[in-house]
Amino acid sequence: MDDANGKWTPVLLVGAIAVLAAFGLVLRHMLQITGTADERTWTRAIYLFGSVEAIAFAAAGFLFGREVHREQAAKAERRADTAEKSTKDALKTALDAEAKGKALARLAAAKAAGLRHRREAFAKSSGDSADIAGLAGAEADLQELAKVAADSFFNS
Repeated sequence: MDDANGKWTPVLLVGAIAVLAAFGLVLRHMLQITGTADERTWTRAIYLFGSVEAIAFAAAGFLFGREVHREQAAKAERRADTAEKSTKDALKTALDAEAKGKALARLAAAKAAGLRHRREAFAKSSGDSADIAGLAGAEADLQELAKVAADSFFNS
């Protein structure tokens, strides 16, 4: 039907125009016989006219409807491209957020481990139970943060 560029083939275009021209001739003939034809001739002419009219409307639909559908298809394609770009952008944002969350989880776990080592070293050297308890509380907070971050980003 169409070539690779979406253009009409000359045969289809000429055929559709010929059908519409023939319909014009039939319509002209119908107008000429309105006053002179008897009832029987007029009934037969109307019957034939209905068939020609259906073919002519199909040809007109081919010629005019194609442009309407092409525009609708182009709009749909633009909407699909926009949606695809939005999806890619959202995926990139989600992957960036996941990478940052994983980095945060690793950092919190490393800080908790470092604080644990400092607390153990401080306990050996100082022995002040209030300071050790404060360090233990901070370590517990960091471990909790590390666990939440890890559960959020590594187990999903």
